Amino acid sequence: MKLTIVAFLILGTFLQKVQSDDAGKCDTSTCLIENNCRCSMLEGPLTLEETPQLIVLAFASAAKEDIYQKIWSPLVMARKNPDGEFISANFYINHEYSDYQIVHDLAVNGFEIGVHSVTNTVDQEYWRNATEELLEQEFGDQRKIMAKFANIPADKIRGTLTPQLQLNGDSSTTAFAKQGFTYDNSWPSKTHLYPYTLDYASGQDCTLGTKCPTQSYPGFWVAPIIDLQGQDGDVCATIFGCFRNSSE
Repeated sequence: MKLTIVAFLILGTFLQKVQSDDAGKCDTSTCLIENNCRCSMLEGPLTLEETPQLIVLAFASAAKEDIYQKIWSPLVMARKNPDGEFISANFYINHEYSDYQIVHDLAVNGFEIGVHSVTNTVDQEYWRNATEELLEQEFGDQRKIMAKFANIPADKIRGTLTPQLQLNGDSSTTAFAKQGFTYDNSWPSKTHLYPYTLDYASGQDCTLGTKCPTQSYPGFWVAPIIDLQGQDGDVCATIFGCFRNSSE
């Protein structure tokens, strides 16, 4: 199997219709990738032998000098894909403590820049119960802040990753779509789903305590976080979560 390290990058078009009624079952004959639509399914367009292993590197935090020097730079600047090009990564940035010169430099070097909210509040209930208005402020305002201080065109900041991976169902997705985002990377999955759009009902598992979208959002993409398995055998959605009980 080929190994290609890539970052998820959706060149989504502007959502003409932010949301509609409850999504229906997806029809693969009408939901076509050339129309910015894809059903949530395990099947890909290639045979198993032709399918590369896709590894998405995604970082979600403030852009700070110590994190950049100790973690981000060693991981992404010293590695290349088999074709000789530098690997890619997604950086979801929150406002507090961020050095926007670092954010600007990452964007200039071709890395995908997304939004991790303004406050990055650690309280899960804050995000799980957030209103649509609050979420528009948290994510829409951070997009504006980054566009100004990191000198990145706002339309190049397309993706979201919510703190603690806590979605509030349709309130979250509606807020993201209204603010001009075209994909979200906050939804863990037990199954190996490819990225898909929310034109139709999602087949992705909705874990206990999680609120998942049920309405239709034409052209809005979901980049599922495929669950990992930690050293103790427990399922985890992040590297940090896999080593939460480790002293290393």
